Amino acid sequence: IDRSADVIHPQSVTSLLSELSEEGDIFTCDTGAVTVWGARHLRLKKDQRFLLSFNLATMAFAMPAAIGAQLSRPDRRVVSLSGDGGFNMLMGEFLTAVKYQLPIKVILFNNRRLGLIQMEQEAEGYPEHETDLFNPDYPLLAKSFGAWGESVSDPRQLENALRRALDAEGPALLDVHIATSELTWPPKLEFEEAWGFARAKFKEWFQAEGETR
Repeated sequence: IDRSADVIHPQSVTSLLSELSEEGDIFTCDTGAVTVWGARHLRLKKDQRFLLSFNLATMAFAMPAAIGAQLSRPDRRVVSLSGDGGFNMLMGEFLTAVKYQLPIKVILFNNRRLGLIQMEQEAEGYPEHETDLFNPDYPLLAKSFGAWGESVSDPRQLENALRRALDAEGPALLDVHIATSELTWPPKLEFEEAWGFARAKFKEWFQAEGETR
């Protein structure tokens, strides 16, 4: 677990976004670890809305939901809290937003993995397996679509990067490189989950030791 001040932690992204948001903003959120960071750290202001797929837990919900929200409320600013796993599944919908000039602001939580799936594996006592992602250059992708795109990995530059994304003309994508090892603890941690996590981490350590010999 990296608690360094030199990496961006997802909680700070959502908290800063709350501070910079305006009354009436609409937020959409993907299913996954980003759901936890959004639900716990986004503090809604007057007339703001927060749209999630809580019951069905639909991956890639944020982008199409943002399109629907922006079409129905063109007078509101719509901000999509997207995980890299969810965004990769329906990244073509960002091109749809550009085609119709929907000024959606995508805040991409990029931890290069399916973080919640990894946590579920480890809570069952299994070592992490195939949850890492091969991600594209998101700002370059956004610019190739004709949209605003930028990447940030330094926590000291995060606030200004968020301001630029929120103030950008038209569709915008901010690729935020967050700590890969950030954990998403449940509200109540059961002993079996903690024990499974400990066993999984031991197996991962043992495998890593074997590979280095």
